[in-house]
Amino acid sequence: MDRRRQEWDDRRCFITNIGIRTVDQCPAQIVGVRQKYYTQTMYHQTESLFGHYASRYMHLLEFKDPNSIHIRLPFKFAFFQEEANSLLISSNGVIGISPSKYNTSGSEQVMYKYIAPFKGDLKFGKEGAIRHGDVEIDGNQCYGIEWMNAQFSFNEFISFECGICANGSIFFNYRNINNYAILELDNIGITIGLWHGLTKDEFVEMAAEQVDIPALKANLTMLGLVVRFSPLTKCSLSNTCLTSPECPHYSSLHGCSRLSCNEPSDLPG
Repeated sequence: MDRRRQEWDDRRCFITNIGIRTVDQCPAQIVGVRQKYYTQTMYHQTESLFGHYASRYMHLLEFKDPNSIHIRLPFKFAFFQEEANSLLISSNGVIGISPSKYNTSGSEQVMYKYIAPFKGDLKFGKEGAIRHGDVEIDGNQCYGIEWMNAQFSFNEFISFECGICANGSIFFNYRNINNYAILELDNIGITIGLWHGLTKDEFVEMAAEQVDIPALKANLTMLGLVVRFSPLTKCSLSNTCLTSPECPHYSSLHGCSRLSCNEPSDLPG
């Protein structure tokens, strides 16, 4: 890419990748794909996403500094059909995703791959914290993250949860928010959903499963809302699998479409 001819859009890059990467590393062009990789289900419940399991078994850690923390999951899960087991939890309501081949917390792998239960410029005071730990949701092994008492607008606060499960399902749950506060979300740039970008030579190919906030405002209240994302296929491709001779057969068998199989690497002579 000719960097002299490239136009940089720092503000758009910051909003898109808030809390994940610095603006000087963002290419301006992002090309969306229309194919769906998840189904969305919405419902309401009064108790926490983690139920009583959280209070009895979760070892939750406070996270006071507005920054990010790296977590290695105790399991692997498929994110847009790509195998992953590493998270970068941000205080800005974003969870960056690293493929399982990476063992470091470097942000270069997670810039365009992230889960956003409530992405915005969040602030945490004395009562605010981020907690995380192993949980079960509907009998499935999951990892839970909770943002507590986050300020997202003037005098408006929210607590929300995210559950990432070994079967590929992802849950959002919203708690402690005034019903009328949902009317402000569009105006202050809050976004909710899943994003998975693949870096090409001159652009980023972005797949997204975004929650429609205007529809949310018209039909639902935010308090107690649960959004469940369920993968449409059982495909889970690691970097090793992508270069394996069995990759084409596996991809055909499990309906893989997001990632392309590579030619097997030449063995050293």
